[in-house]
Amino acid sequence: MSVRSALFLTLAATFCVTLIRLLLAFAGGKGLWSGLTLLAEGAAALLIFGGSAWLGLCVIDGDRRQLLRLRVLSTPHIFYLCLLGVLSVCPVTLLSDMARSLFEREHPSQMAPVSMAVGGQAALFLPQLLKSALLTPVCEELFYRGYLFGALEGQGRSRAILVSSVCFALAHVSGGPEAFFLYALFGALMCLLYVRSGSVLAPMIAHACYNLSLLLLAYSGMSALFDGLTLVSCVVRLLGCMAFYAVLWRVYASRASRAPAHPLEGIRLNRREMLSIVAAAVALVAAAVISGVMHP
Repeated sequence: MSVRSALFLTLAATFCVTLIRLLLAFAGGKGLWSGLTLLAEGAAALLIFGGSAWLGLCVIDGDRRQLLRLRVLSTPHIFYLCLLGVLSVCPVTLLSDMARSLFEREHPSQMAPVSMAVGGQAALFLPQLLKSALLTPVCEELFYRGYLFGALEGQGRSRAILVSSVCFALAHVSGGPEAFFLYALFGALMCLLYVRSGSVLAPMIAHACYNLSLLLLAYSGMSALFDGLTLVSCVVRLLGCMAFYAVLWRVYASRASRAPAHPLEGIRLNRREMLSIVAAAVALVAAAVISGVMHP
């Protein structure tokens, strides 16, 4: 019964959020109206995903089976999760451009379909920040990982990861099949973080940092470095993928702890990890200068 209820709530939430996005996109607008539209999307995410998670956990199931895992994360664990979310931009956008080139047989003209559609208007920064880096990650992770994954886990962990990731992709995809694949892959990564850490806070933090990094790149004008299959962008993102792998290994090796953590204690990277991250940072700055995105 809980599985049917979870799938029904997922279907209803997906339908509602898709309908609201279509209505808001149809309304359009600029300036203040555009900012209000972003806040309306954030409020919709809060009501739909947050409300569905509350309904499933507290009303339908009552969390009698303790579906929601909420263990304490140490400071080093949080640091690596934040770094992982930021570095996720590299493999996601690189895979996105490669997939689009295969599916469409043409050079992508826009930033990766998995990235957010953000504008360059300064007045929209705070609404975007509130929506994309706070409301959306918290509510979506609470629903897709905290509730839906927990409700399906009794049918097998692999099946739960597959179904929750596909549902996550269906609620977000607005492009072609390559966008659906990448959203599903991102959802699977969030599921693995949730399972490994034993806390829904882990995917929330990584998801929020991923969205935040995309937002900052778009408003800083540096998103061009992560768009297309040019030599410069490919080198930057390949180095970023190396750093992503190094940090992912650290995140996977970390365990959630119930004991309070001391700030900055245990945040140590080995030489290979430090070299990967430093090389990615240097390549990013060099590529920005060479491409003219940023002038020294």
